[in-house]
Amino acid sequence: AIEALFAIPKERIRISGGGFDPRLFNTENRRSFDGTCRLVYAGKISESKGVFELAKTVPLILKRYPHTELTIIGNATDDQKAQLYQNAHGSDRLKICNALTQRDMSDLLKTMDIFILPSYYEALGLVAVEALACGLFAVTTEIEGLITLLGTTVNTSGIIEYVPLPRIYDVDKAYEEDKPAFVKNLAEKMMVQIERVISGADIYASVSEEIRKHSWDGIIDTIDAAITGGSL
Repeated sequence: AIEALFAIPKERIRISGGGFDPRLFNTENRRSFDGTCRLVYAGKISESKGVFELAKTVPLILKRYPHTELTIIGNATDDQKAQLYQNAHGSDRLKICNALTQRDMSDLLKTMDIFILPSYYEALGLVAVEALACGLFAVTTEIEGLITLLGTTVNTSGIIEYVPLPRIYDVDKAYEEDKPAFVKNLAEKMMVQIERVISGADIYASVSEEIRKHSWDGIIDTIDAAITGGSL
């Protein structure tokens, strides 16, 4: 009886996801493109993140775009670093550095051009939204939560490109026989974004307000509008 008394009707419940800090993740002091296209991944170094397949795209990318660098940010063991460099054919265009604080991450993102998130599973992938907020282009796998969060305007703008996932088992593991095609598809989407960077495409301005909605300030504005507008 008590539960029924305090039950809230479903139509009066709103779900709000996590947000990013707009004081850190923004386009202030962002580096302009200088002829070298800088790609970046940030996250856990593990098979489920697709990061070892990402390293395999380096030789494919460099054949067409020699002035390109890939930075992988994450705490990797010596064995993992060796595997990443081996997958990249030992290229010195692959850089690996340890995980960073939020402030250092935002500073580094602002020196980059394209963010890559090749994960086989992500609940949301908020780091990709943080990268978009810094004005980067992005390439990610088809992360359902991220696609839903960003919405049609951002998803169809060209600022982000989605790569089909390979077949997955045990939630976050890819079948080995599907990985070569995944590497090829990932590289192709990366090259689409590299072309946009080189051409000077300015897509961020048209979607900046949509991206801002996913900052903590934007989420608070949405909640306030729902309360004051009487929809809650």
